[in-house]
Amino acid sequence: MPKKRCCVFTFVKNEKVFLPIWLKYYSRFFDKADIYVLDHDSDDDSIQECSRSYGFKVIELHHDSYDDIWRIEVARQQQAQLLLSYEYVLYADADEIIVPNPEKYNDLRDYIEKCSLECVVCSGYEMLHIRQKEPAIDLDKSIFKQRKYWYVNPFYDKPLLANQSLDWICGFHHAQNKIGIKDNDLWLLHLHKMDYGICWNKHEQILNYKWNEECIKRNLGFQFRIDNINDFNKYFDTRHSDFKVLKTLNSIVWAYVKFRAGSMLSGKGNVLKWDVYKSGFVLITKIPSILLNIQII
Repeated sequence: MPKKRCCVFTFVKNEKVFLPIWLKYYSRFFDKADIYVLDHDSDDDSIQECSRSYGFKVIELHHDSYDDIWRIEVARQQQAQLLLSYEYVLYADADEIIVPNPEKYNDLRDYIEKCSLECVVCSGYEMLHIRQKEPAIDLDKSIFKQRKYWYVNPFYDKPLLANQSLDWICGFHHAQNKIGIKDNDLWLLHLHKMDYGICWNKHEQILNYKWNEECIKRNLGFQFRIDNINDFNKYFDTRHSDFKVLKTLNSIVWAYVKFRAGSMLSGKGNVLKWDVYKSGFVLITKIPSILLNIQII
């Protein structure tokens, strides 16, 4: 029996906010029989609520702790199993929306149909809630009508679309068995910081789970164990400086910023940001207008 072209899967635990967003977006490009949700003991009715509006296959998983090591092993096995039936498998976390450059592709389905690479590495961008300028998000309205800023985040340059089994490390940030091809026209939009309140509530929720001791020892998921609001604010907002500070950066850093930001570097509203947790500069820019017509929610 011939393989189908592609499927998509994700891994969730109590994703009442992000799972509906994820399903609404990916259901536009995948048949309900090709959408898989690995559910780790959700008890917030999010699976049941989403099943009333979207078609997808649920794979129930049971584990006694919040455990990134177990999670990545399950995901590796699931991807390998799905590749028996599909030419390509796409993985995306519940807060990750993968969008090809609208100037070069009609949509995500068009990108996948034209893809010939063994493993594609997405280009990561962090959508950011600028609390001084933007109110709390309204989930009944388009994200892009409420959030105007993002920044390049190489941490989310992830190998997520592949036609062979990947030996992912925790977080899916790298495959140990394969060097994928980076595509600057396949954008991973990380929605984790799209709203301050939603982000804080999610962190509080995960903090209160029973954690696997080995994950704590290896500092996996450290950001979800921030247990006070002051440290969380440092993680979420970090410090900003004026755009003119860019001129003080050395030529290597400046060349990299220009390479990743491209045409987005021009215009007003760009801000240089020092990321406390990554100990480096990131450039906040306005989200390109070509994305405004993409309906995520």
